[in-house]
Amino acid sequence: MEKEILQVQMLGGFSLVYQGKTLVFDRNYTSKSTQLLQILFLHLENGIPKEQLLDELYSRDDVENRNGSLNNTIFRLRKQLEAAGLPEGKYFYLKKGIYYWDSVIPVETDLSVFEKKLEEHSGNLKRAAVSLAQRWRSDKGMRNLEALMIVANKEEILVISGNGEVIVPDEDFVAIGSGGNYAYAAANALYHHTDLSAEEIVREALGIASSICVYTNSNISVEKL
Repeated sequence: MEKEILQVQMLGGFSLVYQGKTLVFDRNYTSKSTQLLQILFLHLENGIPKEQLLDELYSRDDVENRNGSLNNTIFRLRKQLEAAGLPEGKYFYLKKGIYYWDSVIPVETDLSVFEKKLEEHSGNLKRAAVSLAQRWRSDKGMRNLEALMIVANKEEILVISGNGEVIVPDEDFVAIGSGGNYAYAAANALYHHTDLSAEEIVREALGIASSICVYTNSNISVEKL
């Protein structure tokens, strides 16, 4: 019997779908338990060292006992996941100084799905985007979530929506998610009126969005092509 897969939307908003139902998790997207869960999902394959996890969670906070705070956050997160509707379990564990998600509940993130689509289509961004959009359109859970994802290479930027659309933005930048409008406005001004690099614009725009939108946190990771 195949295990039920926990579907995770990381981009365009954070949400979980299990057994075809959207799980009601923590409505505070900036809470430490939500951040912990997102970090674990970003490191599904190789796990995350405990010290790195502590830095990502608490480097910007004045916390005297980071280990104690982490233990409290772990306790809260496990209770929240069980209350949200996942089968009872530990969900994640510590082994040789590294935290891993427990594969007893398999996870599929929108990031990993798109990477697979990109491999299937030999790196062709547009074909991979269309393929993912078709999959999302046939998935009731993803349609209900109004999922969004930005994908890009050196030539083009595309936005994939849960209702099956692949959108080509008018500008050379785009933003999605709860703080997307703020980030977009900031990026627009920075792009047209400064000489900042793409990475600097991304960091500044997201930083501005996080200072305005209560649902946008300031834990920013930037990947460069």
